[in-house]
Amino acid sequence: MLVNHYPPCPDPSLTFGVSEHCDPNLITILQQESDVFGLQVLRNGEWIGVEPISKAFVVNMGYQMQIISNNKLRSVEHRAVTNSEKARTSVAMFFHS
Repeated sequence: MLVNHYPPCPDPSLTFGVSEHCDPNLITILQQESDVFGLQVLRNGEWIGVEPISKAFVVNMGYQMQIISNNKLRSVEHRAVTNSEKARTSVAMFFHS
């Protein structure tokens, strides 16, 4: 389990919460705060914000799942960015094969 806390940053362009990456594990389950954007995924070369939904989990497939599924389930490149006005906390659980 990993708990990340991202304090507000007046100029979010100066820092990343977590730089872009794909998870090497099987599955990652992430719980985000319900009112602060911060998780982004790369889609068609563009970073897209993942809307936080109250009482919901984000499930990311990792490289292990991509290999086991013969590329039917893909690991998604993602990152965490800071917010200029609000702090953000996320909790991630990592599952390995």
